[in-house]
Amino acid sequence: MTDSITNLRVTNMNDFVITDRFDGVPFVFEPKKPVKLPADAALHIFGWTPDCPPETCKTHTCRRFGWNTPAHMEKGTDNKFFGKLRFEKVLHRIVEVVEEEPQAVALIPTKGGPKMHASDSA
Repeated sequence: MTDSITNLRVTNMNDFVITDRFDGVPFVFEPKKPVKLPADAALHIFGWTPDCPPETCKTHTCRRFGWNTPAHMEKGTDNKFFGKLRFEKVLHRIVEVVEEEPQAVALIPTKGGPKMHASDSA
């Protein structure tokens, strides 16, 4: 079995910037610029997990960004705004790295032995 980490890439296709924070780290979702999030940040901000149904993410996201108000729901902007968020699962494979033993550094002898400074001769 291969070890892996699953993250989320979000592309905001809305015509406005979305900002949020997770664990003190700001996340800025500018229009049409993909942003990769660790899974724990994706869960916090969008309610996303790798096997999460889209409706669960929609409910969480609309509530988090205030798109679930009666005014938004009457106009349908909740569906419009959420519908313009593109979620793409990103899988990273973890591979073991074997460190090499440090090699000894060869000392090169100098001609005439060690050098002395003027202050050493007194």
